[in-house]
Amino acid sequence: MVETFGMPQIFLFLTSNESSNLRWKEIENIKNLTIFFNNTFSWKDCLVECVTLFCARLQAFMSTYLLGGENIIGIVKHHVT
Repeated sequence: MVETFGMPQIFLFLTSNESSNLRWKEIENIKNLTIFFNNTFSWKDCLVECVTLFCARLQAFMSTYLLGGENIIGIVKHHVT
C-alpha cells in the first residue's frame, strides 16, 4: 500500500475500557440484560455483542469526526480500518 498511497502520516489506535466508571452506557445495558437471563453471567460473557458495539462506535467516530462532518484532522484521502 505504501507504493500506492505513500507513507502513512497518522496512526490512530482506539480501545474500549469496559471495566472503569467511564464505560459506555450500552455495556451497562448488556450487563443488565445478561443478569436478567442468568445471574452468573456478566458483560464479559457477551463477546459478540461487545465487539459489535465497538465496531458501531468506531464507525460512528470515523464518519462523524474523521471522514465527514467535523474533519478534525483535515480531509482524509485514504484510510485503512
